[in-house]
Amino acid sequence: MASSIFQTITGISARAVPSSEIFIFDKVVFARDRRYKLVSISRSGTTTEVIIARNFAKEKYGLKELVITCYPDSELAEGGDVKLIAEKGQEKSVVMTKALTSMLLLAQLSAAIVSEDKGYRKELEALPEKGEEVIKNFQGQVKSLGEDKRYDKFVFLGGGPY
Repeated sequence: MASSIFQTITGISARAVPSSEIFIFDKVVFARDRRYKLVSISRSGTTTEVIIARNFAKEKYGLKELVITCYPDSELAEGGDVKLIAEKGQEKSVVMTKALTSMLLLAQLSAAIVSEDKGYRKELEALPEKGEEVIKNFQGQVKSLGEDKRYDKFVFLGGGPY
């Protein structure tokens, strides 16, 4: 999602790959005669594969790295060249809820900064106010739907980065 949004906003080629592919299949990930910037994303900043991949890419290819995480004192953050930290995204659950949203917003912010798209940045900055409005307007409907015992499964549909 983050790479799709980044590429759409900036026009710069971006691709998401599983961390392990960087150190197992690096020749598939990195084409010759191309310049890369590594973006490492980990909620905890301690994800083993992400750290191994980052260390490998920095050592073998000399890549500079943007780290997106929720923990500023993590191993990942401490080794990053540029860091975007979503401290309010910290959580202690198995499933990411606020962490994922927070890190995705930071990735979007990085796209706004790189592209120098002031309009897009203003839209991102307006999200908290817009979110409050959506919650106020639809909280009752969503609550009644969630409490309706006729439903025991929900499917959420979307497309691409949306």
